[in-house]
Amino acid sequence: MVKYKNDRFSSAIVRYYYFHAAHISEGPFPNCGPSTGGTQILLKGDSFNEKETGKAKCVFNETYFTNATVINTGALYCNTPELVFDDYGNELMYHVGITLDGENFADDFVVFNFYEELT
Repeated sequence: MVKYKNDRFSSAIVRYYYFHAAHISEGPFPNCGPSTGGTQILLKGDSFNEKETGKAKCVFNETYFTNATVINTGALYCNTPELVFDDYGNELMYHVGITLDGENFADDFVVFNFYEELT
């Protein structure tokens, strides 16, 4: 119940979910893949609980988001995006983090390395 305008109250029920911040402790497995992207990686940690939000994502260099599949509270899978070179000639790697709700991010990250495919 929410009070607004003097003594008026809203009868609508509003739900707010609290959850522990996720923590990455291991991974990614594998730790490298082709620069074309599409490598499925496994991240391990704790508090991977998205059942209330349904919006778990892996975040690459705080820029590229891919959907994550939460296996249990300690493991999730996601696919790597294509490596995008910027004007600064970035290295062949991304910092990988996670978000469970699309807004709050884990404080830690792991590194995923890319290699260029042989032709």
